[in-house]
Parts: sequence; structure tokens; C-alpha cells
Amino acid sequence: MNKKILSLIAIIVLLLPSFSGCVAYENFVNTFFRDDGELIRIGVFEPLSGTYSKYGALERTGIELAHDLYPEVDGKSVQLVFSDNESNIKRARSVAKELIKENVSVVLGSYDSTLSIAGGEVFQEAGVPAIAITNTNPVVTDAFDIYCRVCPVESDQGAAAAAYAVDNLRADTVAVFKEKDDDFSDTLARTFSDAFTAAAGTGGAIVLTEEYEKGQTDFQDQMMAVKASGATAVFFPSSWQMGIDVMAEAEKVGVTATFLGTDKWRTDEMLASYQSGAMPPMAFTTYYNESARMTKMSTVFLDAYKEKYGEDSVPDPAIALAFDAYLVALESVRAAGSSDDYGKILSALHATKSFAGASGEITFDDAGNPIKPITMATVINGKFVSIDSVKPGKEKGDS
Repeated sequence: MNKKILSLIAIIVLLLPSFSGCVAYENFVNTFFRDDGELIRIGVFEPLSGTYSKYGALERTGIELAHDLYPEVDGKSVQLVFSDNESNIKRARSVAKELIKENVSVVLGSYDSTLSIAGGEVFQEAGVPAIAITNTNPVVTDAFDIYCRVCPVESDQGAAAAAYAVDNLRADTVAVFKEKDDDFSDTLARTFSDAFTAAAGTGGAIVLTEEYEKGQTDFQDQMMAVKASGATAVFFPSSWQMGIDVMAEAEKVGVTATFLGTDKWRTDEMLASYQSGAMPPMAFTTYYNESARMTKMSTVFLDAYKEKYGEDSVPDPAIALAFDAYLVALESVRAAGSSDDYGKILSALHATKSFAGASGEITFDDAGNPIKPITMATVINGKFVSIDSVKPGKEKGDS
């Protein structure tokens, strides 16, 4: 073995005890083993500690699984550079600046749209391409042209839920129940109402629109109004906490309508509420259909996930989306023919069309938002189960 390499190994052995943590070790490796001619760096900008660490860990899992399967692009090794924004907006800005110094080609993340927006200000100034994974807030891509996302924007959930109400539930009368003065709730309620009215035509109607106050705990009068309206479905864009409380009240007063919610309902708490007691029928939008292997990559992903985590394990949608974000990043670098020309990488990223990911085919529109299927899921026999996929929006080039 080369004497210089042996000497370096000896130095490393002597120095390792002085590195007290994982971050210090990663910085050491980045410093001594960096080879700008051979390595392609992908930044991972996530809340690995703090309030959102649970969700940051999900996205990290998907990224690392993809990296395990595809550790190279164009014969060059890919290195993941992790940065913990600590679930904190101020920290997110400083971490984003540190990440840029690592000469990353593309940034993946962050969980939580506000953290992506904070980092986006820094990435935009530097021109570094970034891919959001589970952000649904339209501001992420509206405000920063360096950002694309693999998760549909929140308004698409309303359109998908409306299509499901018409095509699958055959609902002809629908009620809308939303939080007063809440942007998320208002946007989805409006999108759902418009899409349902258009899809149902003269055969359907929004028969009731009810609002509740933030922090409200008594919903008996409003659920009685829903029951009296005769609605066969209720669109209810809420948090999982509010969803559980309201639907429990609906069950008490005898509402038989199917409640339609959003990706915010796919939580352990919502699942437990359906496992432990009587609740009304429901379905909600989500971003990954584990029951339908929509592309060859869907099979590759699911097989690899089950091999690593157990045959009975079911991946969270965030894991599948993060897996896709990593692959889209690699494809953009490959298509650009460069790992450091941000302009070429960004152009290649925005040009993504019909990319076969684990969560379905991905085509970015002009704003960097994906045109791709949205899945409807529910609880069956105590488990979350995907039941249908809806594809709102138009392909590039459609009139």
C-alpha cells in the first residue's frame, strides 16, 4: 500500500478519539477526503432535531435508501451532505449558508414549508437548485425559481378530493366544513368547491358551507346542520386533531356522510382513533400509493424498503417522495453534464418530464410544481390503505 496512504490512515486513527460527535466526524471526512473531480455532493437540508425531527427523519430515510441503491451518477460517487436546521427558521438561514459552502450541486428539503422558505432566500441568492419533498405551500415555488417540488401543491388536494367525491362516491350533495380565516383551509375549500361544481355539473351541488373558529371544541350544532343538509360527503381540510374531534361528534349525532380530508390526516393518532372506536366513513388525499406499482421504480423502491425494514412494513409517503427527490436531483445533474454549473442543473431540473419515480411519473410545470397522481386513502381493518389515484392538472404542452 502507498506509504502516504498508510501515513494518512495512521494520523486518522490517532485523531478519531478527538471527534466527539457525528457532525465533527462528517466535517473531518469532508475536509480530508474531498475530491472535487470525482464527488458529486447532494445537500440534505432537514430538521434532524427539534419539533419536526420525526418528519425530517422520514425524508432522510427516503434519501438514504435511494443513495444506497444509486450511489453514483455518470461514474462519479455521490456524497450526501447533511445539515440540521433544528426546526428553527433562524437556524435554517445560517445552515443554508453553511451548506452552500460545501459546494453541493442540489439541495433536498426541508420538511415544513416555512423552513424551506427561510433556506430558499439563501439558495436563491446563490443560485443553488433545490427540491422540496413534502412542502405543499405554493409560496415555496412561487417565491423562488430555484425550487421545484415532488409533492403536489395543497390546492391540488382539493381538486383530487372533488374528483373522488364525484367519480367514486357518486356524491350529488356535498357540505364543506372549514376553519375561519385560515389560508390553508380557505384555499382547499375553494378549490374543492370549484372542482366539484365543474365535475358534477347539474347533477350535484354544494348544499352547505360551515365554518368553525380556531380552538373551537363544541361542534354539535354544526354537525346537526350537516346531518340536516342531507350531504352525502363532507370536505373537511383540517389538522388530524380537529379531524378526530369533529368526526367523533359527527358519529354521535348520526351523520352518515363520508368525510374527505387531506394529507394531514395520515398520522398514527388518526389511525388509532379508527382502531379504538366508532367513526364515520372517511378518505383523505396522500402522495403515495403503496398498493399500485405505477412505474418500474415503484417496484424497485418498495422491494428495497421491505428488504431493509421488513416484509410487512409500509413506507410513509414522505419516504417515497424523498426517494424520488434524490433520483430527480441525480437525473438533473446527469442531464446538465455538470455538477457545479447551477444554471444548467436548474434548467435540467425544470425540464423534467415523465420521470418514472416511486410515487408515479413526475412532470414539472412552469412553476416547478409536479403534475402527478394524488392518492386517496382510508382506514381498512385498522390499517391505512390506498384506494384510488387521481391525476389533476395538465401535462406540459396541453392546451
